[in-house]
Amino acid sequence: MSDPFEADRRAEQFTSGMASLRDKIDAADAKLSACFNAGDFTGLVNLYTEDCRVMPSGLPAVTGREAVAKLFKGVYDSGFRKVKFDEEEIGSAGGDVVYSRGLYTFYLQDGSVADEGKFIVLWKLAGDGVLMYTDIFNSNK
Repeated sequence: MSDPFEADRRAEQFTSGMASLRDKIDAADAKLSACFNAGDFTGLVNLYTEDCRVMPSGLPAVTGREAVAKLFKGVYDSGFRKVKFDEEEIGSAGGDVVYSRGLYTFYLQDGSVADEGKFIVLWKLAGDGVLMYTDIFNSNK
């Protein structure tokens, strides 16, 4: 016989885990920012799954860590030197997948804003952390 309260218990478990999940995503965002800001694209792509897909604004989608490293190195080489993320919403997408929605800002070397936009990321739970599986970002320009 099925448990009529099972869905309620699962929802409660997910909700109680949101604080730690936000901490994991915030930590990954901080590491991604630190790697980009330092020009460390090897460290940056290790925050993505091996089969990741990144869909940047105005460019073709890229698949895999090597292509993602090349994409972000190109962004860096174009003069962008710092990135900041603001997570607005985090939730379950089912199974071991979590989504986040938020805003990003890229800065130039002199600290001026180079680009602002929004993103949606699908994260996969991995060990004690999270890895980006699908990363979609669009400029507000």
